[in-house]
Amino acid sequence: MQSKPSKKSLFQYALIAAALSQAAVHAETQNLSVFYGFVTKIHCEGRVLASAIGNDQLVQLEPMPNAIGCGVVLKPVSKSGSTNIILETSSGTVHRTISIIDPQGRMPKAADLMISARAQE
Repeated sequence: MQSKPSKKSLFQYALIAAALSQAAVHAETQNLSVFYGFVTKIHCEGRVLASAIGNDQLVQLEPMPNAIGCGVVLKPVSKSGSTNIILETSSGTVHRTISIIDPQGRMPKAADLMISARAQE
């Protein structure tokens, strides 16, 4: 015969479930647009430990030197497509889905070319 769980263990299960649901919310991938013919700088916190791009046939990735700060520069080499980027930093992980946009002669705003990304710990 099994005994009923105590109130303390039920409370612990509730805390674990709440923590897991918070982690799932923070794990959602945010979107990022880059513009063909322009470079985009992603600034992060801490320092870059590792960086990777899903498809380097679509977007080239250049890590910033540590002396300049935490970040990478993205250069689209295709007029359209999508891929992803992962930055492992000393502050946590940055994960974004990248969409390439062809500006068709229009100039992107400066804010679209300089992006700050917070790590998901």
